[in-house]
Amino acid sequence: MIRQIISLRGGERFVRSAGGNYGEILKACQDLQSKDVLAWTWVVSPAPALMALVPEDQRRDLVRDLTESIVTEYYDARGLNLPRYSYVLHDRNTAEGEQQLHTHVVLPGTTETLLGPEPFYNNKKEGHVALFNEIADKQFELALDKTIGLEWRALRPEPELEQASVPASSAIESELDKWFGPRQPSPTLEDGLGLDFTR
Repeated sequence: MIRQIISLRGGERFVRSAGGNYGEILKACQDLQSKDVLAWTWVVSPAPALMALVPEDQRRDLVRDLTESIVTEYYDARGLNLPRYSYVLHDRNTAEGEQQLHTHVVLPGTTETLLGPEPFYNNKKEGHVALFNEIADKQFELALDKTIGLEWRALRPEPELEQASVPASSAIESELDKWFGPRQPSPTLEDGLGLDFTR
């Protein structure tokens, strides 16, 4: 995807593909909506404790590249063409005062196929949420490896939970889980509402 960054009110930046401002993005989503879904929204929010290890002048590019790699890999894993989509990069502080760079991603309710636009669904029961989380974790791990080297993996705190006390459904599945513990159950995607995949 070619990035074109558009300045919006409040200093926000939309990366343009499906549109450059709220009205254009809404119009693109309306044009690409399915019978049941106008659009899907995701929040890609890398862990602030790990982002603090990244040099400050590289953080914004890392989150933008991470967002694009997650979306691309997710559609590839589902065997689908990458749709036109947009995202905005936000910067805020957590309650603890840590920087929390994150993106809000807007994806259409359809995907393009050889037969034309087809409805696109994300269903927890079909494993789509787990797939997204797995891809997001792997892409973030790769981004950290590339940006700051493998040393970040050795900095992780020792787990406080004994493995026997962790339910099988909460097993540690990624390097990031070793830092923060098992992921909390995600909300369902059945209704097409926006989700925040933060830890």
